[in-house]
Amino acid sequence: MAGHITVTSVIINSDSINFKFSINSNCIPFYIVHCFCFRRNNMNKTPLHLAAENGHKSIVQLLFRAITEISPDNLNEIVNPTGGTIPPIHLAINGNHLSVVEILLKQNAEISLKHPTTHLTPLDSAISQNHK
Repeated sequence: MAGHITVTSVIINSDSINFKFSINSNCIPFYIVHCFCFRRNNMNKTPLHLAAENGHKSIVQLLFRAITEISPDNLNEIVNPTGGTIPPIHLAINGNHLSVVEILLKQNAEISLKHPTTHLTPLDSAISQNHK
């Protein structure tokens, strides 16, 4: 696990995508980090979805740090997606990843946002899977 956080951190913090620059002084890092954090794979999942699904708490925290520093206005878009995308909180609940669920709730994951296929809320999902 430590290798995953190291590699993710190196990618996000590399000179070519250094998100520490302000948006006004350098648009290229904003664009690249935005693409990295919001890009979806062939299963329509972002890096946040994958980290939540696999219980990678440190990577979830790192992604939130990157998103809030470079694109805070788009944070809700990734935490509470619409249009048939499974919200990351559902993926974390399905894997019984409590620490990731707690982080997502602190980032205002909507507890009323239903899973697009099961139509369950996060609480319904946790109860149906007998999570404590």
